[in-house]
Amino acid sequence: MNPRRRGNDEEDTSHDRTGATMTEQTDSDQPDEQPDQPDERPGPQHGDPDLAALVQLANAFGLEQELVLTLPGQVLAGTLVGGRSHFAELADAVQGQDPDETMRGALAASLRKRSADFDAWGAGSKLGALDPDGPDGADLAPMPPVDFLHLRNVAVVTWPASGQRLATWRGRLSDVVGWTVGGFEDVPAD
Repeated sequence: MNPRRRGNDEEDTSHDRTGATMTEQTDSDQPDEQPDQPDERPGPQHGDPDLAALVQLANAFGLEQELVLTLPGQVLAGTLVGGRSHFAELADAVQGQDPDETMRGALAASLRKRSADFDAWGAGSKLGALDPDGPDGADLAPMPPVDFLHLRNVAVVTWPASGQRLATWRGRLSDVVGWTVGGFEDVPAD
């Protein structure tokens, strides 16, 4: 059926596959569709698309990259790692020397399962512009969207916690205001 826009009292009449008459009323009081506009709703990958691509590579292929992140009210420097590494390291830290039968051991087991969930992350996906010579078949899905990024050996650069280190850090990609590849270097005095 191919309805056309008409006034309130006008009808569009057409026939279904059996030849029966079908009638549809349309409403001219409905607002016209707006042209394509950017989606302003919060959600996956509403952070920087280039940073999201690095996170996707970290999750899928274990890429590790030094980064400096600017977030509202703080600056962090550390190594971007994939979810698999993040959750495995977090599990080890949570369990410590406790046996598996303890609560800490149970929590660590849950985190190790989260780590294992990343084993097939992005498998069979095309990388598009990230790998122009790679697979690009129509049957391949794009890389899965990402919401979070993970850092290891994180230095808190801003006051009041400046100079403090965190073993691991997980943050929402959409909260990152700015970023750069690499870390801080000492600049010799003139």
